[in-house]
Amino acid sequence: MNAFVDCGAFRGKVLGWARKKYPGYKLYAFECNPKLSKEYGNDVISYSKACWINNGQLRFYMNLKHPTIEGHSVYKNKTTGNLDREHPVIVECIDFSSWLMNNFNANDNIIVKMNIEGAEYDVLEHCLDIGSIKIIKELYIQWHHKKIPGFENRHSNLMTRLNKVESLKVFHGYGSLRVK
Repeated sequence: MNAFVDCGAFRGKVLGWARKKYPGYKLYAFECNPKLSKEYGNDVISYSKACWINNGQLRFYMNLKHPTIEGHSVYKNKTTGNLDREHPVIVECIDFSSWLMNNFNANDNIIVKMNIEGAEYDVLEHCLDIGSIKIIKELYIQWHHKKIPGFENRHSNLMTRLNKVESLKVFHGYGSLRVK
């Protein structure tokens, strides 16, 4: 199976690029912001959930004055986004690693775009610990270690671990997904 999985789909711009760059791929979108429309198209399987390390609920810190802008996070101490730290929104979350293992296997061609405002550290560490990282062939990621205090060492350690996964190509950012 060929699939493109958008973690932090926001308004679906990258899904549009993926549609052109990877025709015929099955498309998946995860976006937990309750204020965003999840109308990504009939060809997208959409989840109104945060990618996380377990199934359940999470506190999601948003800029409540501007809820449809980017930058909301499960991390209260994220320094950007003008987050309302006193009034988190409760959102559903999904164990992304388990979801990968339940839907795909290592023989599939799975491409993941991830822009989840700091949660990428928890999610990818969990994928490495569980072994589901081997399902992902390409990872296009927006890192947020400079926006969350104390994440510099965590970032370095995670990069070291990801670089040891032979079957995985990691791309910093996702501009190369653009199709002109």
